[in-house]
Amino acid sequence: FACFVMDFVILYREKKQQFEDKYEAITQSNLIVLFNNKGIILEVNDLFCELVGYSREELIGKPHKTLVPHSFAKSPDYREFWAMLRQGTYIRSEFERVCKDGTRVWISGSYTPIKAAGGSVRQVLKIANDVTETHKAQLELSKKNKYLEHAAKILRHDMHSGINTYMPRGLRSLERRLSPEKIKELKIEAPLKLIREGLQHTQRVYAGVKEFTNLVKENTQLYKGM
Repeated sequence: FACFVMDFVILYREKKQQFEDKYEAITQSNLIVLFNNKGIILEVNDLFCELVGYSREELIGKPHKTLVPHSFAKSPDYREFWAMLRQGTYIRSEFERVCKDGTRVWISGSYTPIKAAGGSVRQVLKIANDVTETHKAQLELSKKNKYLEHAAKILRHDMHSGINTYMPRGLRSLERRLSPEKIKELKIEAPLKLIREGLQHTQRVYAGVKEFTNLVKENTQLYKGM
């Protein structure tokens, strides 16, 4: 029996050490925060402290909403967020968080409910990564795309007005005022033909430009034709 107990103790220590080694590996490369089921911070690792600018002592015992934008913390969505966690729902997404100095950061990760033996949620573990720079780059790209779309809209409108409205209207008006005899007399058959063909060519080019500038619109694909 003593040998059995000794083997059990050794196995327990090995399993405990393996768990601690895995947890240590996770904490070295991830943002870790442990909450109770009311959203109070129980534990936090150094990486998360560095990101938000708080010390470990400043964060432990504070509510989760300390790190959440004020408008979201007061919203029904925030209450629903914690209600879902307390019900045992796993949540993964990107989240905006507020640092000690008021700056904003973005993290991507998960909130995992930890259940007691009876099935009720007693703690929530957050494992995340800092994606602030990626989020900023995406936001900047979105702003540039909106600017390009606006510029392209103006370009399409101005080109359409000249190429498909004013120039054809002016050419038709000119041809109505010139009889075939007058055209022959003035020897402008060739210039008028060049103007007509040039306008047709310009309209074809404009159709391509319009298709290209449409690409700055979100979820737009280039029409390849037949």
